[in-house]
Amino acid sequence: MTSVIRQIPDSCWAPCTDKAEGEVAEFGYRIAKDKVFRRYVVKRIPVNVGEQLEIESAGYHHWVLVTNDHATDAVTLEAEHRHKAQVESGMRELKENFGLDVLRKNGFMANWAWLLIVTTALNLTRWSQLLGGLDEDGDLRAKRLLYRYLNIPAVLVRSGRRLVLKLQRDYPLLVAFVAALARLRSLPLPSG
Repeated sequence: MTSVIRQIPDSCWAPCTDKAEGEVAEFGYRIAKDKVFRRYVVKRIPVNVGEQLEIESAGYHHWVLVTNDHATDAVTLEAEHRHKAQVESGMRELKENFGLDVLRKNGFMANWAWLLIVTTALNLTRWSQLLGGLDEDGDLRAKRLLYRYLNIPAVLVRSGRRLVLKLQRDYPLLVAFVAALARLRSLPLPSG
């Protein structure tokens, strides 16, 4: 398959529409002993400077998807596929980090309530990251928020009838934490 991808001329590669990097091309291929001629859509992204090169890749990372859609252009198909993959990655995160994998309660309503709680927790995590400006490089994994900004060395004390969070001065993300907290506090309250 790699040899076929390397034979695609550079003029056939089109830039991705909704990503800053990467190009998309397509080719048709029939596997030996298979009667069906398939359409393959390939995305390539150049290897970063300093990253380990592979002999077969020719300086690119490749992702291939097979489709039976012969009407839609390759760039649109790749974008749709990437968005579906993001949904699947959200489902994986719900299972790994939020307990969706324990959806084995006795009744339908218990499962429904658990699903509602788990998805609300994921949404709150993602919105906190986006609105707080903590989405470094577009990476919205819950573990990153948990281990960098929620499990932090601090003491919660009461002073003058107010709760005060005292952070340690050597906390490496102190400036980012305080800026995110200020952004979140400055959001208007919902009306109604």
